[in-house]
Amino acid sequence: MGAERPIGSDVDPSRPVRVLVVDDEPDLRILLWMAVEADGRCSVVADASNGADGISLAGAHQPDVIVLDHLMPDMDGIRALPLLRKAAPAAKVIMLSALSSEPHRVKAIEAGADAYMEKGASLRPVLDLAVSLARSEGLPTA
Repeated sequence: MGAERPIGSDVDPSRPVRVLVVDDEPDLRILLWMAVEADGRCSVVADASNGADGISLAGAHQPDVIVLDHLMPDMDGIRALPLLRKAAPAAKVIMLSALSSEPHRVKAIEAGADAYMEKGASLRPVLDLAVSLARSEGLPTA
């Protein structure tokens, strides 16, 4: 599956979870940024419109969580994922996608994503998941 990742996390519960957003859709990046900042449990450290920029920013910022778009031009999330893992090995990755089929979810998880969520719903579950993964609480229950 790829390089080993550190198990657990040392994210101090008193500080915000540091999030990198990688998505080619500017409106979604803005909405995620606003939702993260309004929530208070997280802080956006950077955002990128493509996989290559995301990899560079991941290396520079070492985020706790990367919210990664599945479908992007040039380098999609599946292709970017192993390079993101090398750039920021401790980061948890949430793959967001407009694709809802089980084979796409399985492909993302097999590629190394920690979680896979569909776009279009409320952003609150994305934030809950980011906090839970970063603080090594596992996947939140419904």
